[in-house]
Amino acid sequence: MIKVFYTSSENKNYFGINQVLYSLKKFLNKKTLTYNTGNFYKFLGNEYDLIHIHGCWKIRLFLFFLLSKLRDIKIIISPHGMLDPYSLKNKRLVKIIFWYFFQKVIFSLSDQIIVNSVLEKKNVLKMIKHDNIKVIPHGIKLDSLNNKIKKSKKNSLKFVFFSKIHPSKNLLGLINLWVNKKFLKNLDLSIYGEITDNHYFQKVLKKISKFKNIKYQGALYKNKIKILSNYDVFIFPSKSENFGLVVLEALASGLYIILDKNL
Repeated sequence: MIKVFYTSSENKNYFGINQVLYSLKKFLNKKTLTYNTGNFYKFLGNEYDLIHIHGCWKIRLFLFFLLSKLRDIKIIISPHGMLDPYSLKNKRLVKIIFWYFFQKVIFSLSDQIIVNSVLEKKNVLKMIKHDNIKVIPHGIKLDSLNNKIKKSKKNSLKFVFFSKIHPSKNLLGLINLWVNKKFLKNLDLSIYGEITDNHYFQKVLKKISKFKNIKYQGALYKNKIKILSNYDVFIFPSKSENFGLVVLEALASGLYIILDKNL
């Protein structure tokens, strides 16, 4: 039996990296593997064959890396888009320091790097040369599949934005477009997403408070496919996305998809 341990750069939530880890853990528990959560007590108190590090820029990830090297544990790292150009521009100075302080070492000396797309592989190779990079796209869990594209009457289209509320997803850009274009003012836009940047979210609330056709509906944790199926068009102006799960979920819900051209 192979014993696997994972640790993540994110705090516990229901989106992003932790959504991937939750699905992965459920899958592996059905197989002949053991898969444990990322804290030092469990890591130091047990023997493992493999550690999978998800994300970057956290010193505690470097500590897990060092302990793994000392214990001769195989190491895999998945950057989850954190080496993409847009991501690197955010807090650029701090990331440059961290890169040369510890992050470059982790990537250089890991046994394998797993990325989510061919584009992400290209971005990683711009930062570090590595002989063992695998492309494994994310997947989503489907209880049902709505593969019939809807047909709506003119002027009755229902639009939806679904992602974490963060500047990188460019929600404010979408709202500014919505309120300044005459043909959009009469169309409904629903916003779903977990708030990961409260300061940014307050800007969103201030902007949409004057418009009845734009509403924040809260986070969307359960029955995502069912709820998204109530809409016609998924609109996603994200500035950076290595392999967005929300795009797959919208496709599975039978929605038309509008994306930023850079995606």
